[in-house]
Amino acid sequence: MRRVLFLSTCFAVFASVAPARATVAVAIDLSHQVMHVHGAGGNYDWPISSGRSGFTTPNGSYAPIRLESMHYSHKYHMSPMPHAIFFRGGYAIHGTYATADLGRPASHGCVRLSPGNATRLFEMVKAEGARISISGSPPEGRRRFAPPPPAEIADAPEAPVTRHAPRRERVARLRTPREFPGYHYIGDMNGHHMYQAEPTPNAGLFPTTSGDLWN
Repeated sequence: MRRVLFLSTCFAVFASVAPARATVAVAIDLSHQVMHVHGAGGNYDWPISSGRSGFTTPNGSYAPIRLESMHYSHKYHMSPMPHAIFFRGGYAIHGTYATADLGRPASHGCVRLSPGNATRLFEMVKAEGARISISGSPPEGRRRFAPPPPAEIADAPEAPVTRHAPRRERVARLRTPREFPGYHYIGDMNGHHMYQAEPTPNAGLFPTTSGDLWN
């Protein structure tokens, strides 16, 4: 009886000091639209997309409540949510195919990752469990965090303005009298060139002094 009691006591003490299973620490920073992941499978910093204007990603501390390798959103037109890790009701961390939006708010409230990062996180959480913390406030609108300065645009040479050049050329042409066979230029009247017919040798008559041709 004493030997059995001694063994039971030793087992109880060993169980009490045995280390608990490590879990993946997932820290989501909404202000910088980034996720920090620390676990046995590695340490990572990944860009995310949280809830855009009009939609909220809830702050707080959570544990995964459901994992689905592929989920379709019944609320938002059956949108695909690959490798979804649900942590509060319909809120989940999942992959997205809209990778161009990562780094700025773009979702209906879920936390989006690139498909490859979502797959890796899904496998880590499935094997180790996780603790998810969400903090910060997303940047206003859909502005990407820390956008690169458009230096190449500021340094671009200014294109010459040629908008009025065709009109100036046309006016210059109109100011120059034209030559017509049998007529000679005698002046302008009301913005028109005025010409007079040259004498006809066989007729023996001179034309009138009024303009015979207008241009």
